[in-house]
Amino acid sequence: GGSSPTSPSPTAPRPDPVVSGPTITCPAPVTSGTTANSSQVAYPAPSVAGGLAPVTVACTPPSGSTFPLGATSVTCTASDGLNRQASCGFSVTVTRIPTLQR
Repeated sequence: GGSSPTSPSPTAPRPDPVVSGPTITCPAPVTSGTTANSSQVAYPAPSVAGGLAPVTVACTPPSGSTFPLGATSVTCTASDGLNRQASCGFSVTVTRIPTLQR
């Protein structure tokens, strides 16, 4: 008497674990000094966690933009593959550096 091998019973594919939407943390406020009326300012990228890939981040105005004297609000938004979004904001402040006049 031979026994026939038993095959594992088919199981339904398990759905991927639920991935939470993205979270975004903006950098601390940035201050830059200039002797002109504006300054090109590069700021650190925000940190992003979670979300379903691909996760993209866009900041307005972007890092490397020319900012006028005074404070400018920057808003960053992270979007994931399910089009879920999270936003944060911080300020970029450009101050005039005093110059010595002769």
